[in-house]
Amino acid sequence: MEEKGRRAERWIAAIATPKETDSNVESLQKLLLKKAFNKRTQFRTSSHHQEVFQLHMEELRAKHEEIPMQGSEIKVLRKGIEFYVATGISSPPISPCILSF
Repeated sequence: MEEKGRRAERWIAAIATPKETDSNVESLQKLLLKKAFNKRTQFRTSSHHQEVFQLHMEELRAKHEEIPMQGSEIKVLRKGIEFYVATGISSPPISPCILSF
C-alpha cells in the first residue's frame, strides 16, 4: 500500500514537471517575442533618426558649398561698385558701409 502511494506521488510529480516546463517555455516565448518587438521598434526609430540626420548633413554640405559662391559674388559686386564710384558714373548714393565688407 505504501509503495502504491509512492508510485502515485511519482506519477503526479512526473506529470506536473512537463506542465511546469510548458508554462516556463510559454513565458520565455512571450518574453522573447516582446524583446524582438522592442528591438524592431528601436531599429525603426533609429533608422528614422538616421535618415533625418543624413538629410541635415546633406543640407549642411549644400550650405557650405554656397558660402564660397556667395563670397565670390560679394567680391564681384564690390568691385563693380568700386568701379562705378571710381569712374564717376552717376549712380544712387552709396553708403560707405557697403564698401567695407
